[in-house]
Amino acid sequence: MLQRKVQPYVLTTKGAKKVKPILNRFDLSEKEKEVVRKIVKHHDLPHEILGLKKDELKKQFKNFKKKFPDIFLELILLAMADTSGAQLQDNDPKEFSYRLGFYKKVLDKY
Repeated sequence: MLQRKVQPYVLTTKGAKKVKPILNRFDLSEKEKEVVRKIVKHHDLPHEILGLKKDELKKQFKNFKKKFPDIFLELILLAMADTSGAQLQDNDPKEFSYRLGFYKKVLDKY
């Protein structure tokens, strides 16, 4: 089972609650709104998993993929966009390349 850190989980849960009134401004079905809330709530998981050691990373990534099959690709794309838009490229180019390479490999499988 995926282990979440307390603080990021609290923040993403708050984000999922905050997005509710925003979503009401759009012509989305309740199912579509729930998908967006779920993506907002769990968007940090790929980042957390990539911070793990290699053996644990493989295990947690497999669990992540299994637990969220309905939003897995959306979360990977969002993580890739987050990484691309962050200052990681300037601050830690090696980590930046590793993360983008990892996400690209995942997407190439689909």
